[in-house]
Amino acid sequence: MEERKATIAQRLREIRGHMTQSEFADWIGVEPTTVSMYERAERIPSDGVKIRIAEKSGKTVQEIFFD
Repeated sequence: MEERKATIAQRLREIRGHMTQSEFADWIGVEPTTVSMYERAERIPSDGVKIRIAEKSGKTVQEIFFD
């Protein structure tokens, strides 16, 4: 489970790219502190946030969170 969280955290950092955590947070509709927790593998996004991230990034929920 921890390895999966670390993989998701890395993928989210890659999707964020050159955006700041605040910009990314605005982009997906969460608080910047939440993005920080995602990227430190302390939290996994809720299903609604997973869908927003996938839609905005042009990837699937499966690619980001389950593969």
